[in-house]
Amino acid sequence: MTRILVKKQYNRFPPHGFAVNQMASLIEMLAISKVYGQGNGVTKALDNLDLTVEEGGFIALMGPSGSGKTTLIHIMGFVLKPTSGKYLFKGKDYGEASEKTLLENRRRIGFIFQSFHLLPMLNVRKNVELTAMISGMRKPEREERVMRLIEQVGLREKADSKVYNLSRGQMQRVAIARALVNNPELILADEPTANLDSENRENIMSILERLNRETGVTIILATHDEHVANKCNRILYLENGRLIREA
Repeated sequence: MTRILVKKQYNRFPPHGFAVNQMASLIEMLAISKVYGQGNGVTKALDNLDLTVEEGGFIALMGPSGSGKTTLIHIMGFVLKPTSGKYLFKGKDYGEASEKTLLENRRRIGFIFQSFHLLPMLNVRKNVELTAMISGMRKPEREERVMRLIEQVGLREKADSKVYNLSRGQMQRVAIARALVNNPELILADEPTANLDSENRENIMSILERLNRETGVTIILATHDEHVANKCNRILYLENGRLIREA
């Protein structure tokens, strides 16, 4: 059984406060399997997978449809529990965690989806703020943080615009701001550029690259797009629920 160790490779220097020799493991997955269905209808989405991800990584998951990318992201994000194996997040085993524990830990993760998952009748500010409200952030803090993040993704002038009036690229920038509002330890993105044209794809990847470089937040994204994957520091290739190689 081969374990794949993913280490952050900085283009120039590590982010402020992060030294390369001080990087710690954020994620350890040991013999992780995930099975759906029963009897003759069983589907093995992940098959005895081993993986270690160190803090500060910028990682792409590639593979054909059905290779296990989304299932892997959902286990990393405490959305699913593995059928077997151990999932350690910052050294603590969550493989057998209760649903309540999984729900509590999702607040440590920022999610970015292909279809945005925004509330179209709310404005940009309210879409971002809603996540902070659910987590219990106090009003003065969340209002200041929400506007700072909206400005960070280049949408300050759109803060009071309804989401349905935005372009797809702008919607994904709102989704990125929302993913950051609780200061996550990990950002998980499932095909974040799939519905975007080439210009918006470049804009979104530039934002994610900057976030990783300047803040050191770990980013893991699933993609079918080699151009997108090549902007990451490591590429992991999945096939039939297994990690077959890395680049």
